[in-house]
Amino acid sequence: LNILLTNGRFPVSIDLARQFTRAGHAVYVVDPMHYHVCRFSNSVRKSWWVPTPHVDGRGYVEGVLRAMEEGIGGSGRIDLVVPMHEEIFYLAEAYTSDSDPPPLNSTSLSALRTRLLAPPFPTLIMLHNKHTFSLFLRSLRLDHPLFRLIPSKSHLLPLLDGTSALHPTNPRASFALKPVFGRACSNVYHLHPLPATPSHEKANQKCLDEIDITPDNHYLAQEWVEGERFCTYAVVRGGRVLALGVYPVRDTIDGSSCVYFEAVENPRVKAYVERIVEGLGDVGGLGWQMALDIVVEAGPGGRVMAIECNPRATSGIHLFSGTARLAEAIASCVNQSRDQTTSISTPPSPPPPSPPPTENSIITPSPRHRRQLAPGMLMWKPATAGSSPRNKLSLVPRIRQYTSHMARLMGCKDVMFSASDLLPSLMQPFLLTSYYEICRERGMKLPEMFQWDLTWEP
Repeated sequence: LNILLTNGRFPVSIDLARQFTRAGHAVYVVDPMHYHVCRFSNSVRKSWWVPTPHVDGRGYVEGVLRAMEEGIGGSGRIDLVVPMHEEIFYLAEAYTSDSDPPPLNSTSLSALRTRLLAPPFPTLIMLHNKHTFSLFLRSLRLDHPLFRLIPSKSHLLPLLDGTSALHPTNPRASFALKPVFGRACSNVYHLHPLPATPSHEKANQKCLDEIDITPDNHYLAQEWVEGERFCTYAVVRGGRVLALGVYPVRDTIDGSSCVYFEAVENPRVKAYVERIVEGLGDVGGLGWQMALDIVVEAGPGGRVMAIECNPRATSGIHLFSGTARLAEAIASCVNQSRDQTTSISTPPSPPPPSPPPTENSIITPSPRHRRQLAPGMLMWKPATAGSSPRNKLSLVPRIRQYTSHMARLMGCKDVMFSASDLLPSLMQPFLLTSYYEICRERGMKLPEMFQWDLTWEP
């Protein structure tokens, strides 16, 4: 297959490109950055610059369509477009929008619809919206944190002053406050109803001073659940899971963003994911990626609960690094597609030789398969480890965590480094210089700048 990745800047982008190449596919990339890590990889045949979707969504979609139509030349068409971040919303919305200006070329958009690894736009929004996703979990009778939509500050104040409670049996239970359309731990507050300790009251007031709740920017109050945290990544098609990886949240750099990935087997988490996918059913489309943030409460009867859903590529891709398993699962979506794809200019390329998963099989990574993001592992601090970033550990547990962390750091392969693909690693100093120049021009910090181009807002 000829496969187009919708950005080339993230570690997951180069990792997935290498996995596809290992499976015998040809990989191409578009990105709003002129210089990104995939541009220097021998696993990527060609890279195109496209407009920034956050600023020019229509221009970005047009750039992707041009790459699909013109970029491959004599080697055939693009068979599959794999979204890597929130640019998925711009692409999925493009062929469902009736707004002005007039829609793009209908033939090209029809080809995009049949080749985009994404669910229909309404399903995409339902899963991404933390409130509608919580309602969906409730409709399936799955365990989930208690929640309440906060459309204005006036709806938040009763929860803080104790006149209203999120938890019916524990009115003083703390809760998370987060935007319904948010990512990672951005603008997430941990709040405590009154009466609270002075430090908690200070945190509550800080939230009230900073938060911006508007008719276009609702928040969700969500029960703060303690327990072991897991992340899942799945490839889904037709109401069933084709591939699934599960990893615990261990080493992070901000209490949320993982930098160490170790595949584990957890039957309860697996069953929870499958129940969600079965509940969604066959929503249409070629297939899609789905990631969940999950908490498993302590104890034998502890509940399994999804905190939120990311219906796109995530770092769970690293669980399959160095193998062709995930690439085969994704490619099988093309092979199983019942839709008649519309050729743009040339006949379709032949399907890959690998067979699709059997009806009852799920492709999984090898247990304890590990990868790390070495720069992030070097920035790790013991105080951010554990089930909650606010935990302050005493000296002995901190030493134990530090030694365990160092063992993982020294005994695990880095995602970026590959002996057969050295240039991306060697170009890191140049790329970092380029990134910091962009940060200077935009007045942004590096993490914000790196995602800003690709973020989507309703």
